[in-house]
Amino acid sequence: MKKFFDETKVEWLIRFWTAGAVYFFVGWGTNLGGQTSLIDYIFFLGIAIGIFELYITKTIIRHILKSPKEYIRYKQHREKELLQRVVSNLLFLLKSIFIILVVSSIYSSINQLAIYLFELSNDQIFLPGEPILFGVFYTLVYTWIERIIERINCRIKGVQ
Repeated sequence: MKKFFDETKVEWLIRFWTAGAVYFFVGWGTNLGGQTSLIDYIFFLGIAIGIFELYITKTIIRHILKSPKEYIRYKQHREKELLQRVVSNLLFLLKSIFIILVVSSIYSSINQLAIYLFELSNDQIFLPGEPILFGVFYTLVYTWIERIIERINCRIKGVQ
């Protein structure tokens, strides 16, 4: 049981670090961070994190941590037909965009609450986006969504 929790902590740490790194390079390192359109920002950051997650983060977790859960997912993914794999990857990218949407909503809610509580001006930003807290929020939302998906799959299969 202890080994499971240690692997989970390391998996969370890797996911936190990679999400923060992608945010650092895409959000701060490109013109995307200065965009006035939040939709563009969410879309491109979601695509970047989704691609990084698909091809780098999951590979690190599968090979370095030897995660049995991630290995089983990879094996099942490789056994699918090409079209099913493409659809699966596109759904993962959509999930990444949704996670970024939720994380940006968290930031917005925190800022709105701070404006209300501290009576700040409406154009002031109390908590700007930054890689460390972004990585924490991303990891929490990712884990939350994964657990919801696992519970739905268990209910569909009839396993309690």
